[in-house]
Formats: sequence, structure tokens, C-alpha cells
Amino acid sequence: MLALLDVDSSFGYIAAAKVVVGAGIGTAFMPAFSLGAHGVEPPDIGVASAMTNTSQQMGGSIGTALLNTIAASATTGCVASHHGADSLSLSLVHGYAVAYWWGTGFLVAAALFAFLAINTNNPRRQSVVAAKSTETAVLQGAQ
Repeated sequence: MLALLDVDSSFGYIAAAKVVVGAGIGTAFMPAFSLGAHGVEPPDIGVASAMTNTSQQMGGSIGTALLNTIAASATTGCVASHHGADSLSLSLVHGYAVAYWWGTGFLVAAALFAFLAINTNNPRRQSVVAAKSTETAVLQGAQ
């Protein structure tokens, strides 16, 4: 929705797009943090949680820097090719739209990667976790 903004877009359209973005982010973070701690032994939960938080913060910082660079480059290119009274506002909207389309592409690529790579029902992983749990129980019983 944000990639389809126009110079004359209404406040209602922008507000609706922001609500959709907020709902999407809110529904994405919970499963991401859940997967970050999935199958982790209780003593290692703190480390897994810290790594998940660090990854989220670093991804946000790098993503913001990259998308700002893309938007600035597209805006500069549009300003150079258009002349007139509305060229600055048109160029800014164009730059943001290009950055939003790139962000959409990154999101689709990440979703495809997650769909193909994350398998919490992997029998091999479950057998490793079960073996570690059994080993831990035997060691605790021997003490």
C-alpha cells in the first residue's frame, strides 16, 4: 500500500497503510521470537533470546540504512530528470515508492527462505533434542 502512494494520496489511505504495517509487524515478531527459542535447552534460553534480539536490532538497522540509501538514490535520479514546481514532491514520493518496492522484495525473499529452511518438525532435530534430554536426565540421576 505504501509503495502505491501518490503525491495527492489522502491521509486516510496513509493511515490505513500504517495500520496494516503495524498489524503485520506485530504478528511477525511473536512467531519469530518463538522460533528463536524453539528446541533450545533451558540453560541456553537466555543466549538464544539475546541472539534473537540482537539479530532483530541489527536487521532493522541495516535494513533502514539500505532502504534509505535506495530512496535517496531514486529521489536524486528523479530530481535530475524532472524539472518544474512539483518536481521535489514527485521525486520524494517516487524515492519512497522505490524503497518500499525493494522492501517488499526483501520481505518476499525472506518469507520464501523461511518457508523452505525452517522445519520445526524435523525428525533428526527432534531425536537430537530427545537424546540430549535423556543424557541430561541420566547425568542428573547419577549425581
